[in-house]
Amino acid sequence: MPISGGTGAENPTGVGSIGAFSCFEAQNNLVTQAVRVDRALIRYFVAGASAQPPSTVTAAAAYLAAAQGNTSLPGGGIVTVGGNQPGVQPGSKPQGTLPSGASGGAPRITAGFNVVPSAVSEWISANRGLLPPPPFQMIASVQLSAVTSAGDRIETNELPLNIIVSEDNIF
Repeated sequence: MPISGGTGAENPTGVGSIGAFSCFEAQNNLVTQAVRVDRALIRYFVAGASAQPPSTVTAAAAYLAAAQGNTSLPGGGIVTVGGNQPGVQPGSKPQGTLPSGASGGAPRITAGFNVVPSAVSEWISANRGLLPPPPFQMIASVQLSAVTSAGDRIETNELPLNIIVSEDNIF
């Protein structure tokens, strides 16, 4: 189901005219590290436009605990703990980067963020002449960015979201 919002034609400032909010689900498959999601990188594409809305970064906060041993992965894979690793007993948890007391939380969460922040809504409102007439489709390619408990920055694959930008409905 597409996300939809107006162009801001009836709101000259354009601020908050679309305000599209979306939920995401994230899963940590790292057995020895927690992950802290801190932002979403968003690129926009409008077919037939002579200029594209600017890419943006928005806040997306979530904490994902380390995956539990022998956790099922999407597609039927298994995270195995121990096994043929030197110095690790089969079935034991390998040494990780988690501080003591950081074992709480879930390795999979659902959270939300603003897909079309006010700056992008304002750009759409101010540049209507560069865009196709409404209603038109805008693809928002979203990529989550996070920091592991080891301090490494990781990013997810991009997920395209379909946004239908329609004319403003004044009630």
